[in-house]
Amino acid sequence: GKKIFIEYRITPNKVNLYIRDQGMGIAQGKLEPLKQTQEQILSSIGTAMETGTGLGLMLVKQFLKLNDAQLDVQSTPGEGSEFILSFNMANR
Repeated sequence: GKKIFIEYRITPNKVNLYIRDQGMGIAQGKLEPLKQTQEQILSSIGTAMETGTGLGLMLVKQFLKLNDAQLDVQSTPGEGSEFILSFNMANR
């Protein structure tokens, strides 16, 4: 019953994709491993008591690596998370 917001912003050198949710958020101790590792990370129980495998995030991170892009995650427990995907601007 909550929303997911998706927007993008273009700068002279980058295209940034922002994906923000209104979920449970991610504990601060889990943010750095989530950003750094290329390995699969098991998900916690979600807002509707669903479980995940972490496979989706692993695929996104592999896609970003292949495209020389970066991932940043900001989260506040109880308020939600924001995933920022930054792609280099293509040469014209």
